[in-house]
Amino acid sequence: MIRKLLKAFTPPLLYSLLHKMITAEVGYHGNYTSWEEALKNSTGFDNPAILKKVRESALLVKEGKAVFERDSVLFDKIQYTWPVIACLQHIAIASSNLCVLDFGGSLGTTYFQSRRFLQQVPLKWFVVEQPHYVDCGIKEFADDQLRFAYSIEEVITREKINCLLVSGTLQCLEKPVQWIESILHFDNILIDRTSFIEGEERLMIETVPEQIYRASFPCWFFNEDEFIKHFTTTHELITVFDSADESTVSSDFEKMYWKGFFFKKKILPA
Repeated sequence: MIRKLLKAFTPPLLYSLLHKMITAEVGYHGNYTSWEEALKNSTGFDNPAILKKVRESALLVKEGKAVFERDSVLFDKIQYTWPVIACLQHIAIASSNLCVLDFGGSLGTTYFQSRRFLQQVPLKWFVVEQPHYVDCGIKEFADDQLRFAYSIEEVITREKINCLLVSGTLQCLEKPVQWIESILHFDNILIDRTSFIEGEERLMIETVPEQIYRASFPCWFFNEDEFIKHFTTTHELITVFDSADESTVSSDFEKMYWKGFFFKKKILPA
């Protein structure tokens, strides 16, 4: 009741800060100077308990016993990301097929979210993930459309990918800039649920609410203008869109927010 009253009578940004202070054990905190330092102060990404929780929820979706899952959380209706679906449809229409490489795609969250709107063209969807996710995906989730692989190289040596999808993953990489430089050969790059901060880039720790699963891990918050520059030498920015995640503020009042982008490779003059 107190939280509801606080939200009703407090400006959104101030409420977000107060809520963050009240629940300091969850959310985003810190300003770390190195990935190693942040990793030492968190549990990391490869906790088997995370996969266990995600697997249980994702199986319910696959079996039709639940509607939608994201980050192991079940929803009573699909949380559609319409800009992502529109971009996927655009690529599919232009190519008469859709072959997605979903980097960091869990056990197929975005595939299950979007497949209803991609039924009119031939579809292949490859998820590249941590090895224990891939093992589980191959065993319990793979089918004629949904596949799993241990690396990007494993996929592109045998398939012509026309969309690289990265959702909620870039900020969790140790060296995101170097990784971006390695994927600029893809014609279409679709990015979603990526974290930004007004001001200078910052490395923080995300602590997941315990009711979801017990975990914490390093998380980059990028400067949006600098982030876009990494792509625009080789790619055209087609559109920018807000992600579903809510904006909030850091402890020093800098706005934190999540966005998505669709980049298409530039056609060089002959």
